[in-house]
Amino acid sequence: MEGEEMGARMEREDKNTFRKPEGAVPLDQEGALDALRMGTWRLRGHTCSQIEALVAQIEGAWRTVFGSDFRLYQLDRDMRFADSIDMNKDYPSSWAELMDPTKDEPGYPRLMLENRAYQTRVFRKVHLEVGIRQDNIQILHCTMYPRLEYDLPILSIDVVSVKDRITLALADPCPVNADLRLPEFYAQPIREMQERYSLGKARDIPAWASSILSPLAVVTSPATPEEVGNFIKYAITLVRYHTEVGRIIDPVSGAGAAARLQTIRAAHKHYCTQNLRNLKTRRMLEASFGVEWSDKYLRHIMFDFEG
Repeated sequence: MEGEEMGARMEREDKNTFRKPEGAVPLDQEGALDALRMGTWRLRGHTCSQIEALVAQIEGAWRTVFGSDFRLYQLDRDMRFADSIDMNKDYPSSWAELMDPTKDEPGYPRLMLENRAYQTRVFRKVHLEVGIRQDNIQILHCTMYPRLEYDLPILSIDVVSVKDRITLALADPCPVNADLRLPEFYAQPIREMQERYSLGKARDIPAWASSILSPLAVVTSPATPEEVGNFIKYAITLVRYHTEVGRIIDPVSGAGAAARLQTIRAAHKHYCTQNLRNLKTRRMLEASFGVEWSDKYLRHIMFDFEG
């Protein structure tokens, strides 16, 4: 669908949803989500409050908007939940049965990763990863991969917490254009969101990410509780907006469709390839799970490319 036509369609939709997105799920569900928090996640109660809030609100937005179109995505069974000191899954019922190693014991620091993934008509995979490491490092990773026949950015959100302080917060709809341009109908509401929230001082973008992030990428280290709260509000608003656009978008068609689909496919492949070059993430995984397992995890769970 061309940008002008898509923009007109969005105007005809609920204007409160598209033109002034607030990010939170409908008010009648806020109390339930607050009580549920991370619901049936095995790591619930062991992450910082900021990550718990993001997980609950992201999943809540997906379920609310997608409705009956929201389905499970099949992940490799041995990678849905991974514990670096229980690689053989001798304690499958509860990771809490195992004692954390001390600093002078093998296996320190213990790392646990939990993954959930879903799919819809438009998104081949929407993925949430939560990780906690024994030395007080926690991570949240969220990616929304559109199917290759849809001209829609790849939404990426990453949060790193050290000793309950957010040290990295990233949110970006990564473009599927070689020039990293976002369609104007899509970009303008994001500018409005960023004007609404004070998101803190920008961090330098690592070299491996410079060719996949958009000019509207938010990469920051929030310095105050207000900046942390504003980033969470912005991230949820962005997820909700992206999800709503994905609810109504049509596949690429018409004149020039073949060339556009080829560009989209190349952008998805490049996105995954560049993320696999993030040595910081790779080394963190390898230190806990080994080289072979970590490579499989990165290629099949986090940054898999189809097509």
